Amino acid sequence: MLLVSRGVQDESLLEEHLEQCKVTKRKLKNELQSLDEKLESIKQSRQNKILTTLNQEDFQLDEMTQEEISVFITYSCYKRETPSDNNG
Repeated sequence: MLLVSRGVQDESLLEEHLEQCKVTKRKLKNELQSLDEKLESIKQSRQNKILTTLNQEDFQLDEMTQEEISVFITYSCYKRETPSDNNG
């Protein structure tokens, strides 16, 4: 009954159905891996942007609290982005 609900009318078509499922699984796995790589690239880019921005400023980070640094990073690195910056 489960096979019929998934479009397999006959047990002889079971192998074909399973192969289609395997192909779909491979495609999804590859897409997920690609998205993971893209996410990692975005994270690395953001981290590099933060470090570059911090290195360009004329103040001592050790004189700032963690909250002040967080606010600075949010303002300096994220609020200045234009829509074209988000396209990767």
